[in-house]
Amino acid sequence: MPFTTNIGTPQGDSLSPVLFIVYLEHALRDIRPVQNDKQESVPAEIIYADDIDFIGKKDADVNSIEKTLKTHCLKVNVDKTEHTSVRKDSEDWKTTKKVGSLLGSKEDIEHRKHLSKIAFNKLTNIWKSGNKTKQKTKIKLYNSLVKSTTVALVL
Repeated sequence: MPFTTNIGTPQGDSLSPVLFIVYLEHALRDIRPVQNDKQESVPAEIIYADDIDFIGKKDADVNSIEKTLKTHCLKVNVDKTEHTSVRKDSEDWKTTKKVGSLLGSKEDIEHRKHLSKIAFNKLTNIWKSGNKTKQKTKIKLYNSLVKSTTVALVL
């Protein structure tokens, strides 16, 4: 039996992510002055949908950020929270993944080559199927499943 709701948007509604991003931006505007009040340089932010990176010379005050987001009913997922330090004496940051890519160029290329080999090998039965699978279909599969993992290498 259908019912009406006046809270939230339906699952899969195209308006949901837009509203979330607008709401998140509102919460982030409250975070910026808190960081400024401490007479420290405000960390720059990189925002991609619900993924936010704070970049600065000093560690961002994570507890302050978390408290401010909580006042907007937004919860920081501790399991997904990562802290990465870029230092002259360490290269650990190169294996950190952001938006599907590793930060180190060489490491990212090697990772993508590995992923494309795996994707190619998973289709071995199709490659060996001879005339059972049309060549046009094989090319479409290769482009969508194998080539797509290496597209970022060209960019």
